[in-house]
Amino acid sequence: MADDKYRYLEELERSERIDGANRRKGKRLSPEQRRRNKQRRRRKRILGYIGRVLLLVLLVAAFVGLIHTVMKRIGGNENPDPKPAGSTVTPASEETSPAENVTETPAPTSEPTAEPTAEPTKAPQESSMVRIYGAWTYSTDAQAPDGEIVPESYLMYDYERMRQDIYFLTKRYSDYCEAVSLATTADGREIVDVVVGSPDAEKDLIIQYSIHAREYINTQIGMRHLQSYLQSVSSGERSHIWQNLRIHFIPMMNPDGVTLSQFGFDSVNDPEILANIKTIWGRDNEAGKGDPDSMGYCSRWKANMLGVDLNRNFDIGWETTGGSAAASCTRYKGPSAASEIETQALVKLAKNTNCVGQVAYHSEGNVVYWDYGTTGELYETDSALAEAVVNVTGYRKASTIATDQNLGGCSDYFILVLGVPAITVETGGWYDWPADYEAEWPALYDRNRDVIFALSDFFYNH
Repeated sequence: MADDKYRYLEELERSERIDGANRRKGKRLSPEQRRRNKQRRRRKRILGYIGRVLLLVLLVAAFVGLIHTVMKRIGGNENPDPKPAGSTVTPASEETSPAENVTETPAPTSEPTAEPTAEPTKAPQESSMVRIYGAWTYSTDAQAPDGEIVPESYLMYDYERMRQDIYFLTKRYSDYCEAVSLATTADGREIVDVVVGSPDAEKDLIIQYSIHAREYINTQIGMRHLQSYLQSVSSGERSHIWQNLRIHFIPMMNPDGVTLSQFGFDSVNDPEILANIKTIWGRDNEAGKGDPDSMGYCSRWKANMLGVDLNRNFDIGWETTGGSAAASCTRYKGPSAASEIETQALVKLAKNTNCVGQVAYHSEGNVVYWDYGTTGELYETDSALAEAVVNVTGYRKASTIATDQNLGGCSDYFILVLGVPAITVETGGWYDWPADYEAEWPALYDRNRDVIFALSDFFYNH
């Protein structure tokens, strides 16, 4: 019996081993058992994947933390010293909370200037001026000189030289100015406005030069004014004015006309515009105010390339303004008031800023024109403005009413329509234009050297 019992147990054990092996091999398992086994294996694989991903994340986090700690130690941020007054503030990051980046009122510097004002800060990359008018873009392979960028000695200062010098100035003094493109002319040149002043300044002064083509000597004066003023602001001498007054320097209000006056027919880009200029040339010759020599004729050109005298094109007394009956090198007021791109650009600038004054630079007569028919406080302010320029130039002061000047001009529009003080500065003597600029330049520039400082002081205080 005992042998039978042990034999039975041995056979049962062997049978169970066989059944287990068969089950492990998938034999004699029901479909339901196989499905459950498959699900268990899938869950096991998924859990394995998740575990490996979590492990990788933990490793990456540990590595980033290690790098962060090392960088903090390299930068000396574990025990930072108080920053000196005027130093750059580190932007908020994961190292500091927003509350930790609230700055206190800066301490006064050890050497205060005569005017205890804040140091100018850099204008934003895309200011409201840029959004309204468009950013001015330019590049060059040329290198800026180490000293002054705009020469003091006279040269025939053209559109390309002006653009290059504006580029160098705005790079050197980028914390204090920006260049804006007010418009593109009919022949494809930009009207550039160099804005010097804080974006938060309360007032805007507009100074434009060379609205008449043959009077391009004023562009170099304007660029010298711009350079001198930037030097003064960056030195701290006029940083208080920079905070409150934006000055708009437009060194070449009529770039098409200036280029034609300087270089003749070959400078015209658009064939249709060139054909129209040649038609005007023939008509002016027939009227006795031309020149059989094309370069001689172009050199005395005063209008834009469409033959419109821009200083007769403003919407103030335009209907009664006299002059040429058709497009001409001079004195044609245009087909309608403010018909020209250049005129529209200047008016738009005035209306989109808090314009408190305007100065127009021309070249004939050594005179400062004022008194456009206003009365009261505006009359008194305009008189004081003219006096401020007369005092530094030695020019005579002349009333446009008394001298019976035509309306339709830039200064007429600013004072009579916009209600802000405006004057016209006429550099140079009474000459058949273009004058002998090289001979006239030293005395002319010497007289106008300090005008920009007189203007900035005047409008800062008014």
